[in-house]
Amino acid sequence: METSTKDVEQVGVEREDVKSLTATTDKPDVGVTSLLPTWQPSQALVRHVVRKIDTILIPLMCGCVFLQMSDKMLLNSVSLLGFMSDIHLENQEQFSWISSIFYFGYLLGSFLHAYFIQHWVLSQYVSAVVTMWGVLVACHVACHSYGAFLAVRFFLGFMEAAITPSFIMMTGRFYTREEQTIRMNIWFAMNGVAQIVAGAATYSELIHTPSTMTMWQNLFLIYGVITFAFGILCFFVMPSSPDITHYFNEEERGAAVYHIAANQSGIHDSQFKWSQFREAILDVRLYIYFLGWECLCIVNGGITTFGNQIIQSFHYSSKQSSLLSMSIGGGEVVSVYLGAFLFYLLKRRDVIMIFGLLVSMTGAIMMVAIPASAKAGRMSVSAIFTAGETVMVLLLFITMLFIASVSVIHWFMNREKDRKYPSQDMGDVTLQMKLDLSDLTDKERPTYRYPY
Repeated sequence: METSTKDVEQVGVEREDVKSLTATTDKPDVGVTSLLPTWQPSQALVRHVVRKIDTILIPLMCGCVFLQMSDKMLLNSVSLLGFMSDIHLENQEQFSWISSIFYFGYLLGSFLHAYFIQHWVLSQYVSAVVTMWGVLVACHVACHSYGAFLAVRFFLGFMEAAITPSFIMMTGRFYTREEQTIRMNIWFAMNGVAQIVAGAATYSELIHTPSTMTMWQNLFLIYGVITFAFGILCFFVMPSSPDITHYFNEEERGAAVYHIAANQSGIHDSQFKWSQFREAILDVRLYIYFLGWECLCIVNGGITTFGNQIIQSFHYSSKQSSLLSMSIGGGEVVSVYLGAFLFYLLKRRDVIMIFGLLVSMTGAIMMVAIPASAKAGRMSVSAIFTAGETVMVLLLFITMLFIASVSVIHWFMNREKDRKYPSQDMGDVTLQMKLDLSDLTDKERPTYRYPY
């Protein structure tokens, strides 16, 4: 069936959008839509392609996230290993600034990485960042003053800011929306695994006979070398997008592109579009997400850096604190995989997030109600510890309201699309596939409906 210009305009998509569907990819001479197969790939082939991606990509992303969280946890770990006295920190405030400066670098890096992630080959950019932050982790060994640590921590935060947005983008490139949740949970759970390993590594240093270097220097050097080597591995192994990966033959590449076309999110376009920027800053959901995340970060603030010191404040020894800190990571791993399982059953994101926040609120209320003398009971909820328990409960409640408000907004937006585009029949499967792979926003896609 031949599709006319009228057919395209009927669903609110400009003719020029279809003509420009050979969007720039990481490899400029490859048009994404030219890879669409003229035949429909079998389910067996699609499953084979997805398994192939899982085998290669998921372990690499898990490794990067594990190392990223491990590097963040190192400052928390070395607080038990004589770090503060070795570099002559005068007070706790200086230790706090060594922690905080990391996030100043992270904040600055977030803006710059957003540009480079869009314009460079994603896998190569990730490998370069991982390699450089491995060098920075190892450089901690040579730091013997407060100022030197401030400088290294700032640049470390700058480098690590690239990982989470890169992996969110990479997951979206290779998997459908239904597949993304499970995969993102797999690599995100490595944050908890890293906390478990960090606790074990700290304990091993505490019972180990000191070498020519101090205990905290040993940890920084070991993690730095491992991170550097892993970055080199990523350069040669990590794929960037399904349309250019060398792991696929032509048939598999076509099947991979066909498979993710259902996302209606395209694959990659390096062109900056002011119309899309304008649409983003005028979208109220952007500010709801920002405020919701800010509330969660305030609640969880300090645990990454001060977790061991908090546990020690309950009168545990350094060795006991390092072992008990592993429970926080274990709880995170269990909760992440539980969330993935609940999503598999319910197919709802908002319900699961609100459930998780209710559990956190229960812990916060326990922090208020349990007396300070009951250290075991308070330890069970120390993963959400903050100075003001009442503030903690309030912030968690506000975050729940933000999540619920986004779901309500999505309901109204979907209803408006149903009213505006009552018929989603594009009349041509090939045209529909090309529109799915084009660089149109969610609002510009007549067939796109927002998830809850």
